[in-house]
Parts: sequence; C-alpha cells; structure tokens
Amino acid sequence: DEDFDGSYESLLSLAATLGDVRPRRVPENVIESLPNAAYSQWATEDADKRCPICLDDYADDDPVLRLPDCGHWLHKGCLEQWLRTARTCPVCRSNVRSRGATPQPPPQPSTSALPDDPDGDDSSSSGSLTPPWRRRR
Repeated sequence: DEDFDGSYESLLSLAATLGDVRPRRVPENVIESLPNAAYSQWATEDADKRCPICLDDYADDDPVLRLPDCGHWLHKGCLEQWLRTARTCPVCRSNVRSRGATPQPPPQPSTSALPDDPDGDDSSSSGSLTPPWRRRR
C-alpha cells in the first residue's frame, strides 16, 4: 500500500501508539482451576455427544473441563491445548476469565511516547490525529 510508511521510526511510533501486546492465552493457574469431571458425570440426554475441537465422540470416562462463564465443556486435553493459544471459548467465543475476575478494559493508546517528526514539519505537533504511518510524505 502506497500510504504505508514501513520505516523503523514509523514502526516504533506504531508500537508506542498501540502499547504492549498481551499474549493471547489463558494463564495456567486459570486453566488448572477450571471445573473438571468425567463425561458421564455431566452428560444429560440433550448434551453434546462429540467434542467440538477434536470431533471425537465422548466416552463415559473421558475427562472434561467446563468453562465457568458460558458453561461449555470439552475434552480436558483439547480445551487445555486450545486455551494455551486463545482466550475465548471455542464454541461461543466468550472470554475465559478466572472466577471472580472482572473484565479488564482494553488498553488505551499512548501518545506520550511518540517520536518527533523526522521531516521537521509541524503536522504531528499541530494536534493532527493522523497516525504517522498514514501520513503522505
């Protein structure tokens, strides 16, 4: 794209604007605290008979984990592996949080760490909200 400025300075500015990137995973202590049981303990007549991750049918003695916010449950190994790379339920995409945790607001972009405009023009200091990677040179 001709509007993209891929210079080192612009990429630093982008990083400063976006802030720290949080990993997309559920902490191990939260995964370990999820309710678990054998499939037969939670199965009802209308319960899913197949794990939506691996698509294998549940056996009565299969260990399963339940997500507290949405109530979905899946094979223990499948859900543990999923939550190490995602923070949402694989069925409904609701966020997975520890019990009692309150949702955190998304981080706000920081404007205090933006570098000075290397061209010396006043476009960045005049209150323009155009990000440096969108400015035409």
